[in-house]
Amino acid sequence: MAITPRNCKIPTTSNVDEDNSDRLSSFPEHIIHHIFSFLDTVHVVRSSSVSRKWRYFLVSMPHLNFNINTFWSLLGEQWSIETTIKKFKDFVDGVLLSQNCSVDIQNFGLYYLKVRDDNTIYRWMNVMARRNVQQLDLSLLSHTPMELPLRLLAL
Repeated sequence: MAITPRNCKIPTTSNVDEDNSDRLSSFPEHIIHHIFSFLDTVHVVRSSSVSRKWRYFLVSMPHLNFNINTFWSLLGEQWSIETTIKKFKDFVDGVLLSQNCSVDIQNFGLYYLKVRDDNTIYRWMNVMARRNVQQLDLSLLSHTPMELPLRLLAL
């Protein structure tokens, strides 16, 4: 049966729970982690203000995705590119520092603009090696070639 405007039912307030319960928060933590794994980390951080349970959720998040374009579109349009890069690096550093170091990283995604003499990426890669990263997805825009730390290649 095809869905047409006539047979498509739109939920009304009478169909919705009256108690406005937070159904997503009732899922086990690993399910919420999986759902959030599809989001950029900046969105995960922003959503942490939605629920009390999520306030410290990022501490144990095993999926981290950082995209400077997402960061720019949400927060940086009023800044210069240099300021945006600095604030993006501070954001990634802050997330990595706030995490529980005993939690292994299942995947780490990074879309980043590497400027000259920027060793930040090497620091992040060393953190990923210590955190036993399982999947590494790097997309780096750079004018100079970059070598991955040998520690990462041995994982």
